Amino acid sequence: MRDIIEKIKIILLKDWDPIGVNINLFLADEYDSYILQIYNWLKDDISVNELAQNLYKIETEYMSLNGDYSKCHKVAEKLIRLKTTNKNNQMS
Repeated sequence: MRDIIEKIKIILLKDWDPIGVNINLFLADEYDSYILQIYNWLKDDISVNELAQNLYKIETEYMSLNGDYSKCHKVAEKLIRLKTTNKNNQMS
């Protein structure tokens, strides 16, 4: 579990990063509050489209940003691949 949590964190910071904090190491924990929810969504077999919509909702409703659905969809695809490439294929 710890490995996939760390991978989610990296994807959120490197690939999603809607507020542009990835260049500041002091803000590396900025998206940590979303990691467990994303982990649970993946564990519950969320679809790529649902995950993209959820990321977009975080951007637009919780962060009050304009949002970038296309980017959210690409990040969702990458997050979904974490589950399928997990060598034990287990999320628990």
